[in-house]
Amino acid sequence: MAIVAYLAVASDGSLHGEVFETDNAERFKGSFCPLADGSSGTVKEDLYRAEGGTWIKNTVILNSRRGSEVGDTSTYTSISQADARDWLKQHDYTETLSRLLA
Repeated sequence: MAIVAYLAVASDGSLHGEVFETDNAERFKGSFCPLADGSSGTVKEDLYRAEGGTWIKNTVILNSRRGSEVGDTSTYTSISQADARDWLKQHDYTETLSRLLA
């Protein structure tokens, strides 16, 4: 079990820290893509649905070809249900859309 800290976005747009347990969250895996800036880095996004229905996006930027080196970043941020719907559509999670966001 991993407990992960993330940035939660409040209704007024402010940020505050929260945590969730990965074992109690549903995970949707994204794919690895090159960074849009044309560098040799790679980005990967995964989406989690935590207990209580909070959607949390994990964005990992690998700045080296080997990964797990200095300069790599992993950020967890809550996103809106509308943004979660868009992410799930983009990553072909059609069954999940009908099950969770109908």
